[in-house]
Amino acid sequence: MANKKKRASLLARLRNRYRLVILNDETFEEKASFRLSRLNIYVLLSSMIVVIAGIVLTLIAFTPLKVYLLGYDEVTIKEQLVQLNLKIDDLEEQMLVKDYFIQNLINITKGNIDTIPPTMIKPESFDDQLINNDKPFYDAILKDEFEEEDRDLLMDKHVTAKDENIANLFLFTPIQGYLTNGFDGSENHYGVDVVAPENSIVKATLDGTVILASWTLETGYVIGIQHANNLTSFYKHNSVLLKKIGNFVRAGDVIAYIGNTGEYTTGTHLHFELWYNGIALDPAEYILFN
Repeated sequence: MANKKKRASLLARLRNRYRLVILNDETFEEKASFRLSRLNIYVLLSSMIVVIAGIVLTLIAFTPLKVYLLGYDEVTIKEQLVQLNLKIDDLEEQMLVKDYFIQNLINITKGNIDTIPPTMIKPESFDDQLINNDKPFYDAILKDEFEEEDRDLLMDKHVTAKDENIANLFLFTPIQGYLTNGFDGSENHYGVDVVAPENSIVKATLDGTVILASWTLETGYVIGIQHANNLTSFYKHNSVLLKKIGNFVRAGDVIAYIGNTGEYTTGTHLHFELWYNGIALDPAEYILFN
């Protein structure tokens, strides 16, 4: 009974009403008045605390302010930093490759050609190097086997890039086939046309860096390689390109598949050009194609 009386007395005190009157300090004129109770005041203060707490929690949860709180998940921050660093590295590398590409084009026009060291190029997987995704995918294992066999043949014959005499260089045959159209500068045919079976592989004639890997209306899929000794080679009318601009290739590496792309073609073949100091050479004088 005593507890019930105490509770009833406490509830009655909470519900007791009071009047809050605001008076003019000089004239004692009543400006405003409010009817209050202790219970109303407690409810009002509690509501304000809940609202303020909700606003603070929302700001912390959905704004960058959370990173300034002690105990925040450091693992999440570290993962975000790692991802940002990786993106920055990729952007820097893309800028580096583009800078080299522009410099290579300038060097070609001036006849001052040099090979970019392979350490500057990031290795990429075979899948990443497949440029024409609409074409059929070829077996990477078969490609590696061809390249391995070709390197074995080159072990005793390949001349290093330090030798400046082009006559002493061993130029690897880009494709085995029949020579159907030879070099003729008077007809603006600055290369040779080699006919080979469909889906035959095209290989790099020397070590070098890919400076061109794109599509043109006239010659289809084209890939160009800058070599040492001021030598540049171009491979045209391909069906698939397997290397990108900036990739470093070795002599005998598979770089494309023969095709019949572009307006300047009447059948499956490879148009191969060889340039030395900005001057077109007859590839048939340096390479046996059959």
